[in-house]
Amino acid sequence: MATMHQIDELMRSAAAARFPKEVSLAEGTSLTLTPMVASDWPMMEEFLRDTPDDERRFFRRDASDPARVERWCSQLDYGHVLPLFAWWGESIGADVILERDSGLWTSHVAKVRLLVKPAFRGRGLGRQMINEVIELARLFDLHKLCYECAADQHALVAFLSACGFSEAARLEDFIRDRDGVFHDMVIMVYDLAG
Repeated sequence: MATMHQIDELMRSAAAARFPKEVSLAEGTSLTLTPMVASDWPMMEEFLRDTPDDERRFFRRDASDPARVERWCSQLDYGHVLPLFAWWGESIGADVILERDSGLWTSHVAKVRLLVKPAFRGRGLGRQMINEVIELARLFDLHKLCYECAADQHALVAFLSACGFSEAARLEDFIRDRDGVFHDMVIMVYDLAG
């Protein structure tokens, strides 16, 4: 079993050794997977702006402030958070994040977040992004992946279920969206050992 320090090093080195990586969609469109770098912030801001309003209300943090997006991109720590982009030319087609904290008793568990540009949904890109973080999690000797979302995000919950995640918990009124409305949180878990 890898130690916490070894997993931190693996996350950093995997970002350098594994990427860039080409992926192809069923109809032949090719995209390139790379870790986020600080200079990506203008494209990240554009990508987030393209997200439909009904989904933006469930963002964990307000992404409408360009300065916040720039700060987030400039303060990267791959040992804690490994954000991967799927590039289609100069545009971001999808973003997946593998987040873990080596100092916690849950250091064997990583959180996952995924956002796919509407034009790329239903084309297999989201599944490839999830598969990529599953492979990375195995490389890092993690045991579980966790995805937190609103129970109202029915399409996302169905997608995660199709990818092998299962509902582990439902927490009543645990999410307050950007409009101040409360929603149940669903915690979906992928068991890497099973």
